[in-house]
Amino acid sequence: MKTYKLWLDDLRIPTKDFVWITNYNEFTEHIILNGMPEFISFDHDLGVGYSGYDCAKWLVEYCLDNDLDLPDYKVHSMNPVGKNNIESLLENYTTDRDSQKVGSLEWWENYSNAMDSID
Repeated sequence: MKTYKLWLDDLRIPTKDFVWITNYNEFTEHIILNGMPEFISFDHDLGVGYSGYDCAKWLVEYCLDNDLDLPDYKVHSMNPVGKNNIESLLENYTTDRDSQKVGSLEWWENYSNAMDSID
């Protein structure tokens, strides 16, 4: 699948190297149809209805359901509370996912093999 960058914002126009998405439905449909982008830039306030935070929550669920890491991201929202909420959600997912990787069976097997090679 071709890699792409996604710009989520209902008002601000992105540079040419981004796919411009303006709302929740476009966000979810585009990712389902085109796969995970390599980068997402989030706005929080998307007009009436769903917010960028709702998109971030959906993205976390999508990653959980498909055993995926989050793409690289930035939150460009001018709403400081919304920006913090999105960043906290995505950072928590990344931290939790990384901690699960450390304790996974594969991690323990690699660790055990590494320790055996030291002896």
